[in-house]
Amino acid sequence: MLTLSILLATSLGFTPSQVPGPTTSPTEEAPDEASKPPTEASAPPDGVEPSVPEALEAPGTVLMWAVQDGDAAGNDYEFVVTLTAVDGDLVYDWRMGPPKGESGSRTVPTRWRRESRLIDNLYRGDKKARFASTSLAASEQMLERARGDTPQKIAFAGSVPFDMAVAEHIAFSITFDDEEHWLPALSLTGAKGATLVFLDHPSLPLVLSVDGPWTSRLVGVRGGDPAQRAKEALDRDGLLTSYGVRFEVASATLTPESEPVLTAVAEWLSENPAARLMVEGHTDAQGSNDANQTLSEQRAAAVQAWIETHGVEPGRLDLEGFGESRPVGSNHTLKGRAANRRVVFRALVAP
Repeated sequence: MLTLSILLATSLGFTPSQVPGPTTSPTEEAPDEASKPPTEASAPPDGVEPSVPEALEAPGTVLMWAVQDGDAAGNDYEFVVTLTAVDGDLVYDWRMGPPKGESGSRTVPTRWRRESRLIDNLYRGDKKARFASTSLAASEQMLERARGDTPQKIAFAGSVPFDMAVAEHIAFSITFDDEEHWLPALSLTGAKGATLVFLDHPSLPLVLSVDGPWTSRLVGVRGGDPAQRAKEALDRDGLLTSYGVRFEVASATLTPESEPVLTAVAEWLSENPAARLMVEGHTDAQGSNDANQTLSEQRAAAVQAWIETHGVEPGRLDLEGFGESRPVGSNHTLKGRAANRRVVFRALVAP
């Protein structure tokens, strides 16, 4: 039986309530060695109101959680969901990256989404949620009680229900199509100080994070048109900072979710035959400096190889790996590490 992240007391769930930093694409300038490490904003910038993009709950939207210490062996991995249906039954495909390396699909009946007090985040391949349970999101009943600041009992993955109380209404930051977006959220506290955060949205109150003995956090959403956004950024700025180009944990293996952005870059180069790009690889600080430097170079090379095997002639992509040397977020949080793991495409010769 497979488990997705987080044991709360003896219960399983999702990620911590840290909130991401940069308001647009992160700066790519080398940090001043004398400066303090990057910090993460805990509130949206002035004038920015939390909101829920329509695409967040559309079929085809891809949701990506980072999972830390997510199994008995203490492994980190990525949990990726592609929504299939949201109206009525909640239907989605899911994939756990290595070392889990598992995938399946899930259906949560409408009646359970309305009234369940159990969030079942046990994953057992191609099966429905067990019992009268929701999955991936809170139920309407849970959301209504949290909105009313009413304490309630919630069970995770078949545990005995335990008390959860609303701590606060917060803004929760994610990377949405490579740009920072702030979501309205409810933060609940429970047994032994564990924290559960879910989206304050009636039709899909996603479980955004849980901070417990294990942690996981929604770090990225691909919900718009990543190909169009990539081309527009390269046309406008000659610079694309992409979190849509993704790799398995501690690996240079590209994930299936990378294809739309890579395809867009290949098409942009084909449409602009005079252009050349630098591909920069950046990592977080997990592991040694030397290992991360090598990994960043391998990831840049993997991107180059993919693009060249999809119709772009060799010689139009240069490579550089920066390892962990140019952080744009804190390496002490899931959110910050996710921000540091990125691929940057920089125009060397403009189109």
